[in-house]
Amino acid sequence: EGYFHFYTKYSADWFSWLLATLSASTLESKTIPQDMAEKQSLFLIDWYGIKYLVPYPEAEFDLAPRFWQENEYILSKNAETPPAVLIMKSKFTSGIVEAVNLPLVGFVGNDEGYDTFLRALAMLNLNTHYLIPLRLTPSIDKLSKTDLDEIDLLVLYNFEGEKEGSWRKIADYVKKGGYLFIETGGKPSLREGEELPELFPYDQLKFGSLGKDWQVVQAEELASINFAALEPLVFQNEPWKVSYVPEAGLARKGSKVLLRYIHFLAKNGG
Repeated sequence: EGYFHFYTKYSADWFSWLLATLSASTLESKTIPQDMAEKQSLFLIDWYGIKYLVPYPEAEFDLAPRFWQENEYILSKNAETPPAVLIMKSKFTSGIVEAVNLPLVGFVGNDEGYDTFLRALAMLNLNTHYLIPLRLTPSIDKLSKTDLDEIDLLVLYNFEGEKEGSWRKIADYVKKGGYLFIETGGKPSLREGEELPELFPYDQLKFGSLGKDWQVVQAEELASINFAALEPLVFQNEPWKVSYVPEAGLARKGSKVLLRYIHFLAKNGG
């Protein structure tokens, strides 16, 4: 690996994840679906700057069949079975040090949140050819103006802090053209309430179930998503709970509704 060094608690977890995405046994056990394993493996190959894959008979993992078969990411291989050397095409990996002109995504949240965030990027293979993730701090209260001035997008997930001054600082960042993504589910004070920070696009949120089916009306921005193909909104055999705006009139001026729930609209006239 390009810049993989000694083991730490965190690097051991990441290395295990890398091996799982490369391994044939992962596919056989269906631990990770094949299409997801492929995207995650390409994300991690790029992340670690891996140019050569060197499987051998006694290795701790068996390289998945897709690497041996004809594909778009292997440049060449010197054998059809282990031991072998497989060389990645340059566009599917990165150098150890490179100067790039890409969006810088700042992340604020705890260890679990950052891990989930990176795994979400990996599922889409949004690697360092598309953006650069930068972990900033666990708390928005420790976020500095300098941090915000240097990033293109701010992601808040499983984060701490909620001082009024911190939200004003983030609101100023957005007013100046910065992009913001907030996942409110991990923070009870944000997933449901009536006194939300000014930068939120609605006055009030409720938290609860809207049923198991995706019966929604979607805005043009989401037109490419086939909600009928998604799994039902079920968690541990119960309807999944979500945060939602209880009335259409609670959307703040200038905001745009991207997704409306049909049954809820019929009941509340929103």
